[in-house]
Amino acid sequence: MALGNRHSFCWIAGVLPRDRFLDAAAEPLTDNAELQLAARRQLDTELSPEVGEEELAGAAERLGRQAPGRWRWIWAALVLVASVAMMFGPLWKGAMAWLEARAQMAPLVFASESRLSFHESLSKEDRLLLFGDESVPEGSGRWLPLWESDPENPMFYLEYATADYGTIPEDFLEVGERLDPGNGWFALKAAATGARDVLEREGPGRRDREARGKTVWIVNDESDVARRIELVKQGAMAERIESYHGRLAELRFSKLPRPGEFAESIPIMVYLASMRIDVDEQRLAELFAFEAGRCEREGDREAFRELATAWDRLFRARLEAARTLVETLIVNAGMGLSLPEMSSAAESLEVDAAMWKSRADRWQARKDTLKTASDADLEERTARYGSMLTSFSLPSISRQVLDPPQVTRADLLPATRVEQALLGRMMSGAGWLLLGLFGLASLSVVGMQAPLTRRMAKVLGRAFALRDALWIGGAGVLLPLAIYLVMRYATPLGRMEWGPRLTMYAVPVSHFVGLLLMWIVWPVVVAERRAVHGLGVLGWKRPGWWAWSAAVAPLAGMLCFSFAVPPGSTTVPLGVAGIACGAWSLVWFLGHAGRGVFGAARIRLQRGTVARAVRPAWLGAMLSLALLVVFFHAEERRWFAQDDLLKLGPGFTAYEAEVTEQLKRELREVIE
Repeated sequence: MALGNRHSFCWIAGVLPRDRFLDAAAEPLTDNAELQLAARRQLDTELSPEVGEEELAGAAERLGRQAPGRWRWIWAALVLVASVAMMFGPLWKGAMAWLEARAQMAPLVFASESRLSFHESLSKEDRLLLFGDESVPEGSGRWLPLWESDPENPMFYLEYATADYGTIPEDFLEVGERLDPGNGWFALKAAATGARDVLEREGPGRRDREARGKTVWIVNDESDVARRIELVKQGAMAERIESYHGRLAELRFSKLPRPGEFAESIPIMVYLASMRIDVDEQRLAELFAFEAGRCEREGDREAFRELATAWDRLFRARLEAARTLVETLIVNAGMGLSLPEMSSAAESLEVDAAMWKSRADRWQARKDTLKTASDADLEERTARYGSMLTSFSLPSISRQVLDPPQVTRADLLPATRVEQALLGRMMSGAGWLLLGLFGLASLSVVGMQAPLTRRMAKVLGRAFALRDALWIGGAGVLLPLAIYLVMRYATPLGRMEWGPRLTMYAVPVSHFVGLLLMWIVWPVVVAERRAVHGLGVLGWKRPGWWAWSAAVAPLAGMLCFSFAVPPGSTTVPLGVAGIACGAWSLVWFLGHAGRGVFGAARIRLQRGTVARAVRPAWLGAMLSLALLVVFFHAEERRWFAQDDLLKLGPGFTAYEAEVTEQLKRELREVIE
């Protein structure tokens, strides 16, 4: 007999392997003799009679290991600290960007938030240029300090003097002549401001059929209307016409911070969209139309010649000065309002009748074509591959021109990837909280168990060695993460090029949900498998088909959603099948956890032991989610830098700037 053999020595010493196992399991309970005795009795009844002595001796040796100590709490603390450190920056930045956008969209409601990170990054001078005096809610008083900072600057004066809609200072023309001699915009602005009070159309679009389709005008003050028309001619015939709106927009944009990610661009877009645009040019068009009708009625050919020259100079100058799509559309509307009257007067007075008729006809033909024109390829392309922003904005913007700029699938990809990365960042943060809740729930499950089961589960947890922990962490955490990343980035199954209009990002969302379900279920299944390897003497069984089906179900659901795109006849059935797979995995897990609380004593003991082994793996999954937040943040910034369609500028987005230039070319063709 080999006396050096440990098992043989135990048998010679009179300590049977069965008793040694029971002693090892009950030894940590010496502080409570009643619990210790109950533990020996329960384990004695659960030991399988077919178990060999070597298996019992090996199990006793594993239980005799030193308790793991505080490493679980240290691991939890490290995960918490590292996760907060990694997620704080990206998530905090997004939250601050949202608050900043909210403050700028409603400065009166959120006045206390008017100076957040966006404002603090600016100098005092730049803040005054961009926002004026923020202590004044609105109106000219807000912009008076800007003008006072440079009293000889006509651009700043115009921003101050025109801030109150419908009114201008009494000395507006005098100050304008002093600050900017030769600029006709001051006279034009003076003519347009308050014009609706003295001249208005009788109902928008209403026509008097007896007057050959002419607009019916209501004149409240004939002398004032005449004065304004003279100002229009004076301004239009001036040396130059400069409203400074475009130059001011460019100056302000140069002071704005350059966004590096989508969240940072939100307050920039809100600010650009909130910049004031002068719509009084519509009043100028109404004055042109009224004066043309008067010349036609009174046969005043010379006055019409002068008016025609003024019209030509004004609209050419305003067309060249327009920087944004809205400005150009205002010019287009003014042309449409005045051209019919100008053409009719030119025909009656026989003054360049062919030219004016051609202009009016070209403008009307362009308008009629735009009503029915539609770029079907762009509509379909943006619906399939555009982001939420591009799929809704690009088609509507492109419909403003006859020949919109071409947009390829490659052009749309960066914005879509930005949104998917942003979505991944948000889901990772939410998933981190969800797994944390599952971890707390597992603690609650253990806490709901009887003291005997809880103490025994802690002792039996010693049977899990480092190799078992590596198996649970590798197969339960790292393998699902690898599957998720490979499907997302290395295969077409990720459907990364598809936008939300047709898919609502169902593929990336379902894949992430599948990852969470795998992280919830797989460690449990692997831990039960390893528990049988270490504590098989208790008759614990390996995971059955139900458990393995619940483990495979999330992966099957991910594949179902992948094959549901592109949308077709199988989309709905595959989507339902994918949801059913995920639901089955979750139902199995909840039922499994429920039996750990309300099941038989043997089941409760096994589930409590497995729960202790699984919690470190879930902490590892939480750490992985924190890393994913950082990863998705970096991915978002990389694709954001490559997005040339939505790159911001003084004319808002790059695509809108291209459409603006195309619209200006088409309107130039109208007035040539």
